[in-house]
Amino acid sequence: MFRGMKIVITGATGFLGFNTARWLKNKGHEVTGLGRNLTRGLRLRDLGMSFIPCTLAETSLYSHALSGAEAVVHCAALSAPWGTPDIFHAANVHGTQSVLDESRKQKVPRFIHISSPSIYFRFEDALDIDEATPLKPPFASLYSATKFAAEEVVDAAGEDIFCVTLRPRGIFGPGDETLLPRLIRVAKKRGLPRLGDGKNIIDLTYVDNVSHAIELCLRSSEITRGQKYNITNGDPVELWPFLDKLFTRLELPISPKSLSYNRADLLARLLEWTYSTLPLKGEPALTRYTVGLLAKSQTLSIKKAKKDLGYEPLIGMEEGLERAILWLQESKK
Repeated sequence: MFRGMKIVITGATGFLGFNTARWLKNKGHEVTGLGRNLTRGLRLRDLGMSFIPCTLAETSLYSHALSGAEAVVHCAALSAPWGTPDIFHAANVHGTQSVLDESRKQKVPRFIHISSPSIYFRFEDALDIDEATPLKPPFASLYSATKFAAEEVVDAAGEDIFCVTLRPRGIFGPGDETLLPRLIRVAKKRGLPRLGDGKNIIDLTYVDNVSHAIELCLRSSEITRGQKYNITNGDPVELWPFLDKLFTRLELPISPKSLSYNRADLLARLLEWTYSTLPLKGEPALTRYTVGLLAKSQTLSIKKAKKDLGYEPLIGMEEGLERAILWLQESKK
């Protein structure tokens, strides 16, 4: 007979965390969400879940939140193209360490860590990357560097708690506030020129598929302990035709302009230098990491996740894109 687990999700008011909280609640689990967004937190309560307003810095709240938990899903992180080293380290490394320390103290049996395949990225085309790929500095961004450091924190705790790490690539779908909406804002403002040759291939992952993978990790076998798994839709797409279709459906302009990778990279370097040197607010319109993501091919192998976790994407790319478009259209009203 199925027995739901008592699960705590950090970052439960973010895109992936909120979706996963709903997913697990609908599967019969008892879910407590931690997060900063009070509006979404109240929505979690409306859906029958517990919510504790909490940032990664408020470690005094962890003890109560994690008491009696059977699993922690650590989604909380700072994911941004720009910022200072101390801010990224505080959120992604120290924050992970704090949640993990309290999980061990409370004797939580299982810890699911959400990492990032950005740690693979090296400003060059790379196809079918698997989890055995050697990783070492320098990393492409402060985000990827601190996500790698967070994985090292999780690895160090492996003897005390059952940890599994997921590296989901390009998460999209209803509720997304970062990936597609950021590109849409650029398209609305000034048009989004093609970067590179326009033929680069990438992996994306519909958000429900990541939540499904997290659920599989909650009851996965001993062979998954301490392991890392790439998660994607397993159906790579050409990025720019994908965006053309998205923009067409949303009645957004498709820029006829193009910019070579080298020129875009040089522009990003200049912008980064300017923002690093002058006391400017906000972030550069373009960063080297963003240029690389939009111009270079990167796909991941999910063979290991299929073999060990039994992972299979539940929502295909076409259906996922259609759901995302319908949500974006509704959001404009």
